[in-house]
Amino acid sequence: MSDTPETPHDIPDQGSSMTRGELLKRATAAELALLAALGPVGVANAARAVLRHQAAAPKRGGTLKIGVIGNGTSETFNPAVYNSPIDFLHGISTFDPLVRLGPNFNFEPGLAVRWVPNKTATVWEIHLRKGVKWHDGKRFTADDVIYSLRQMGSTSHFGHFAVAAVDLKGLKKKGNSIVVMPMKSPRGVIMPLFAFVNTMMVQNGTKRYSKPVGTGPFMLQSFTPGQQSTAKANPDYWDNGRPYVDELQITSVTDPTTTTDGLQSGQFDAVYPVIFPIAAAKQKNPSNGNWKLVVQKGGFHQTIYMRADQAPFTDARVRLAMKLIPERQKMIDTVLAGFGEIGNDLFGKHLAGYATGIPQHDQDIEKAKSLLKAAGQSNLKVTLQTTDALPGLTDAATFYAQEAKKAGVTVSVKTVPGSSYFNPSLLFMKMQFAQDSWPIVSLSHAYHLLGTSTAPVNEGHWTSSTFDAQVQAAESTLSPSKSKVSWTQAQRTFWQDSSYIVWGLRHSTTGISQKLNGVDAGWLYPLGDMKIWNWWLS
Repeated sequence: MSDTPETPHDIPDQGSSMTRGELLKRATAAELALLAALGPVGVANAARAVLRHQAAAPKRGGTLKIGVIGNGTSETFNPAVYNSPIDFLHGISTFDPLVRLGPNFNFEPGLAVRWVPNKTATVWEIHLRKGVKWHDGKRFTADDVIYSLRQMGSTSHFGHFAVAAVDLKGLKKKGNSIVVMPMKSPRGVIMPLFAFVNTMMVQNGTKRYSKPVGTGPFMLQSFTPGQQSTAKANPDYWDNGRPYVDELQITSVTDPTTTTDGLQSGQFDAVYPVIFPIAAAKQKNPSNGNWKLVVQKGGFHQTIYMRADQAPFTDARVRLAMKLIPERQKMIDTVLAGFGEIGNDLFGKHLAGYATGIPQHDQDIEKAKSLLKAAGQSNLKVTLQTTDALPGLTDAATFYAQEAKKAGVTVSVKTVPGSSYFNPSLLFMKMQFAQDSWPIVSLSHAYHLLGTSTAPVNEGHWTSSTFDAQVQAAESTLSPSKSKVSWTQAQRTFWQDSSYIVWGLRHSTTGISQKLNGVDAGWLYPLGDMKIWNWWLS
């Protein structure tokens, strides 16, 4: 078996390119020189061109103020346990991943610029970006990557999915800029696994995150969980002179209904979420209010999950019956005000390998009743826990409870503050019947994070050796056609038997002020994929 690197999987390295501003400056100077020779009319035309260019060029300076629905005292800068939008933003502002998410779920260089497999895809070389510094001035090296990957080796690390097939003991380096990553079995697709927020690179030896040191666009200055964090721009950031703003403030918002009030008053430059009734009204009348609505192009998987290790959900018939209760399109229209699309109890809709041929689960009350009767649960009574810390969850719980009555199921809804709901030491991963909302970057990401027997966030505590073997088969083959067959088998098993009701994909609704520029709709995260290094204030 050869360890010789073969065809590289390159992601274009933009690290040596000129900044947009520099290009504009040079182009404008040349234009002025040429048109000046044509006389006053030429100079006037050139002046107008300069103004157009100046309007398009990012402006530097100012404090970027973002309000995000909070997670109380459990908020953190530790990538191992990010599980809420505000923590995603903490991570993206402070650290960097090996791979960045680009438009339409394409991938771009982060701290890695080249991925090179051997002939059998059993060994990969990760070629790192050179010249990157940590916030404390130390050089970013292969030692940091090896340390970060081994940290992910813990099954309690939410980035564990990325290294599930990596021989972590066998990691080694070639100099300071190449990591040699042996695999336990062949892996033909690697890069998407390292584009998620829980796979951020941390400095070699890091144990605590109260004063995190990253390579990211901002350097943390102060942090009070449940209240606010402040950071200043990283003057040595590797990405072409970004970020554009001088400072960053992230405020933890307790009431999602007030976010647009903060935009109107100038308290914030960007907020998440904009609650759906306000978003729908804004979409209908864009000129109403001095702010803009940004709607995500991708989607968060909206879930209701059942603990398969606790009665009555130990019975697969009960789990399937619960999947057949909601009328999903009505749920999208009612709960999400149309900002979404129906789900089919699977993760990864629209991503490579998603099984489109599996029949759609939808409301079938008679079948649900029949399944519950067969399981001896005709008068089932359960409590569905929810939180208002994520958009649509409380309304979804209420909607589901109303639908459940049709099947003879009594669902009591219990709303819990996000500070305890997402706190692993309190309720997170411990609730019997509850909800969540997940951004997904690939099938491997989804099912290694949430579905397999070793998944660190297996909220439903569902295990299946059949499913595990099917996922293993899908990932181990180098044949795209064989991988597709195995992925379809795995998803059919999950669809039929798992603990998850994935009832819809929610399109995130973000609000931004009129003076904020550079915000795209985004594909994975709210707030325009949180690419705050590109944002600037006019």
